[in-house]
Amino acid sequence: MAIRGIWRNKLGIVLAGAVVLAGCSDPAEVADAAPLTGTPTPAPTTPTIVPTTPAEPEFEAEEVDDLGKLCGTDDVRFHRAAPYQGAAPHPLAVFAKEKGTKGYELRYVPRDDPPGYEPERPEDVALLACLTTTKSLPVGTCRYRTDNGTKGVRTDGQRFKIELFALATGKRIVNRTFDVDFCPPTLITYRGEIPKRLTSTLNDEHLFQMFDRYVSRPAV
Repeated sequence: MAIRGIWRNKLGIVLAGAVVLAGCSDPAEVADAAPLTGTPTPAPTTPTIVPTTPAEPEFEAEEVDDLGKLCGTDDVRFHRAAPYQGAAPHPLAVFAKEKGTKGYELRYVPRDDPPGYEPERPEDVALLACLTTTKSLPVGTCRYRTDNGTKGVRTDGQRFKIELFALATGKRIVNRTFDVDFCPPTLITYRGEIPKRLTSTLNDEHLFQMFDRYVSRPAV
């Protein structure tokens, strides 16, 4: 009996200890269950680096002839060009890309009066004209008088796209087409030889009639 009493006492102690332990929680569980107090500290962030695209260099021209490189591009501007504004004249540079040529070539419009048709420096130019052949046109046989009588020359015409830009801003002022479907008024020969085939093109008078209103009048 004494042995059983001792066992009961030991069992009681064990049971009492078990009751106490049953009422406790694991330290990790207590921490999880406890409400958060204060402001949490955010985790450090890595700064975002946004790559930048380098600006394209501005177009430069050493001579008036260099301005032809702008024709046929999406950005027809020259930052040192004379502004197209105010009183005339507004100097003009004309470039043409015709049948049989690789690029835009400078076309001179010889005029002493009014001024504005023979700018000497690219920064003097206010207006840039770009003439582009888009189609060949049939003309037929053109006849010319020579020292040896009348000669006929098979002639082709051209359809031109005519564009005129304010060079400082790139604003397009004129956008039209013009058909050269007629015989040239004169025939230029080399050592008296008549060419077998001829291509009719815009002459100086055509260009003057097209652009003089912009060169010789105040800009609006």
